[in-house]
Amino acid sequence: MKDWISIIAILISPLIAVCVTVWLEKRRSKRNDKMELFQVLMTQRGIHESYAWVNALNSIHIIFSENKAVLDALDNLLSTTNVKSPEDMNLVDFDNKKIKLLEVIAKVLGYSNINWEQIKTPYVPRWMVQEQAFNSTMKEAQLKYAESILNGQNIAFALKQLGTQSQED
Repeated sequence: MKDWISIIAILISPLIAVCVTVWLEKRRSKRNDKMELFQVLMTQRGIHESYAWVNALNSIHIIFSENKAVLDALDNLLSTTNVKSPEDMNLVDFDNKKIKLLEVIAKVLGYSNINWEQIKTPYVPRWMVQEQAFNSTMKEAQLKYAESILNGQNIAFALKQLGTQSQED
């Protein structure tokens, strides 16, 4: 009888070891996904007009699918964006809910030392703000140029308008 128990133990032990290893690997992979998402959200928190920020927000439902507190904080944040036009958005409310989301994720990940004040004050250099303003101005100029062409105005006139516009700015 002891021989049979030993044989069964010898055969089952590797199977148990493989199952435990697979379970640990899945757990570690999920944690890594959560950490990477949190890192993107934290590094991009001062510039939420980036693709990385939007992609990270859209990934929360997948990566934190089992965490009601995180999903609720995300829903609260996204509720501030349900407005007819961007000008109607309450930016203070958006920022507060963004900070709350990051704070909840930090707590879930075990970062009890990360607090509201630390999250609220990201580093955003002046050159980056200026670059965003420049890009916005350039997009507006491109739209005006395209609009003038679509409206039947000639290219020379459109270029003149762009030159006049940039001199006014």
